[in-house]
Amino acid sequence: AIASRAGVARSSVYRHWGSVRDVVVSALDARSTQPPPQATQPPRERVVAIVAHLIEALDGPGGSLAIALAGAAEADPELARLHHADNARRFAALVGAVSEAAPDVDARLAASALAGAVAYRRLLFGEPLTTPDAEPLVATVLGV
Repeated sequence: AIASRAGVARSSVYRHWGSVRDVVVSALDARSTQPPPQATQPPRERVVAIVAHLIEALDGPGGSLAIALAGAAEADPELARLHHADNARRFAALVGAVSEAAPDVDARLAASALAGAVAYRRLLFGEPLTTPDAEPLVATVLGV
């Protein structure tokens, strides 16, 4: 599919990326970058920024990539390891932001609720949340 979309031969793709695994790693790296924390950014705004980024990342081609990777990871242990490691890194950033914004809340559970709501709407209903939904979603889950 990459070769076809780029209008090149498959051999050209494999010259650039040595294997399918290398293509996946490159796609994971390029897919999207979470917004870095800002020194003056209040913790709750950091949570909203990460949730808004997740909403944007799952919309359009990024969402299609996430769906394809999740499905392929079910059948390929190495791909599953790469996919889960990438998502664990992103999830850790959300957990850290939640723990700062709402110290009295179970940060892992709240981060799961936030990310889960975004993924559920996109993957199961095909009705993605929009960036403006990030603020009320955070308010609902964190109660702040």
